Amino acid sequence: MSPFSSPMSHSAQIPRKPPAEDGNEQSNSKSRLSRRGQPQTEHDVFLELQSQVRSSLPRVLKIRANLTSLKALEGSRELENIIGVSHSSCVLSAELQKTQALVSQAEKLQLLKANHGEVLARGHIQSAGSAAFLNSLLDRRKEPLGLLPALPSTRALPE
Repeated sequence: MSPFSSPMSHSAQIPRKPPAEDGNEQSNSKSRLSRRGQPQTEHDVFLELQSQVRSSLPRVLKIRANLTSLKALEGSRELENIIGVSHSSCVLSAELQKTQALVSQAEKLQLLKANHGEVLARGHIQSAGSAAFLNSLLDRRKEPLGLLPALPSTRALPE
């Protein structure tokens, strides 16, 4: 240390890790040791915990306010609208069965619509195909039967 430097506290010398997402600070073996490599005293641990409590206070107050507002809305239609489920119809298995029945009905309707359109399309194509087939039969009647002339080897030669 230089003669002009001021003494620094333990927390200023070791950079602190930011708190994890759950609000708990990540600890490692170095954070439990003092500047001289000695284990932290109960007082140091207490100060560290107090600091964690102080830093988490705004988050706790926000959660508490949210819970208070939800408690005030409990039983009201507004809460049911926010959550999307009525508290009186909280039998989840019954709601699930209703939903599955509605989904299967919707799928059946879609299949019926798709199949009905397909049947109509097939009928149209088939009728057009039938007309074309009949026309081709009529056209063939105008042509010779398509028999091949007798081959020279099958004709009897005069002797």
